[in-house]
Order: sequence, then C-alpha cells, then structure tokens
Amino acid sequence: KKIDVTTPDGRMSYIASRIQNADFSSLSSNNQNPNSICIVDNFLGTEFLSHLRSEAESLLPTMIPSQSTKWDDTTQTTITYQKHNVLSTQIQGGTDGYALTPRLVEYVVT
Repeated sequence: KKIDVTTPDGRMSYIASRIQNADFSSLSSNNQNPNSICIVDNFLGTEFLSHLRSEAESLLPTMIPSQSTKWDDTTQTTITYQKHNVLSTQIQGGTDGYALTPRLVEYVVT
C-alpha cells in the first residue's frame, strides 16, 4: 500500500513505516554507549528526499551567506565572518511558510 506523502498525516505515517521496516542491527544490544549513532542508507527513500530537495531549492532566492563568529586573540574581540559556500534562510511556519515548504517546516519543528 502506497502512503500519500502530500499530507502531514501521510508524511508521518510514511516515516513511521520507514522506522518499522528499517534495519537497526548496527545498534546492537551489546553496545552500551548512549551516544551511539546508526546510519541507515536511503532511510527516507529517493522519492521523499526528492521532495525535500525541491523544497530546499525553492528557497534559494531567499538565501544569504551564512555568518559565524570567532574570537580574535589580537584584538581581543569577537569577529563576524561569512562561511565559505554556506547559505542560510529562515524556515517560516504559519500558513504561507507551511504552504511553500511543508516537509521542511515539519522537519525543523519535529
């Protein structure tokens, strides 16, 4: 049965089904490290990831160079700099923002 990922409930059902069917064997019960991670290739599937990528690309016109800060020992101040090849934008909720990028809004909020 194919799940409709065009609705919020459908997307949540899809993700739940992917979790139920994923192979988490790399997180063995013998591993007692609470900081362990598990990598599952193609976890969300090509089609779902394609939708996420399309949404992200639709935001390109709103993106600006991302900035960060660092400590400058010489001046003893914090300086701001632009990150190389890193863009950022504000993911907006609400009616308008959700209509543009529903999957990204759900991902950020969840």
